[in-house]
Amino acid sequence: MVGEMTEAPVRIAVAACAAAPAGRTARRRWQSDAARRLALGLLPPGTWQIAADPDGRPRLADGAGRPGPDLSLSHRDGWVAAAVAARGRVGIDLETPRPGRDPLAFAHAWLSPPEIALVAAEGEPALLALWTMREALAKAGGGGLAAALAADGAALIAGRDGLCRLGRWRVGHRALGAAHLALAWGPD
Repeated sequence: MVGEMTEAPVRIAVAACAAAPAGRTARRRWQSDAARRLALGLLPPGTWQIAADPDGRPRLADGAGRPGPDLSLSHRDGWVAAAVAARGRVGIDLETPRPGRDPLAFAHAWLSPPEIALVAAEGEPALLALWTMREALAKAGGGGLAAALAADGAALIAGRDGLCRLGRWRVGHRALGAAHLALAWGPD
C-alpha cells in the first residue's frame, strides 16, 4: 500500500486502530503508545528504547544506550504511523478530516498561491495532502514548521499521490481513504 513511497532505506508501518479511550489526554497517550509499538515492530530484534529529544522529537537507542536509526511517529483519530530510517532523517505525518475546519481559510493562512488554488478547486483532500507533506518535512528537517512552510508549493502539488524532491529531501504522499499519509526523508 505505502511501501512504494520510498526508494531509500526507510521502513514504514501504518495501522487503523480499534476505538481509542474517551477523553483527549487518554486518547493521545493510547495513540502514542500504539505508534511506539508499531515503530518497535519495524526494528531488528534487540532491546530498543524510545526517548524524546529536548525538542520532543522521538529518538531510538539500543540496549546499551547507543543511538539507533532515525524515528518519526504520527497519530490522528484511529490511525497510527511510524517510520524508521537506517540512514539520514525521516519524518512521517498523517491527518484525517476535521469537522468544522474551513479548508480554504486554512490554506490562505499557511499555503502558497498555487496550493490555495488547488484547495479552492478540490477542498479538504487537497489541503490534507499538502499539509501532511509539509508536516513530514518539518519532522524530518528538524527546523520546525517555518522551514517546511518555505518549501516549494508547486513541487508539493506535483508530488501529491507520489514522490517529489525538494532540495535534499524526498517527499512521498498517499491518500488512505479519507486519511492522508506523507513521508519525508534524506539526506543519507
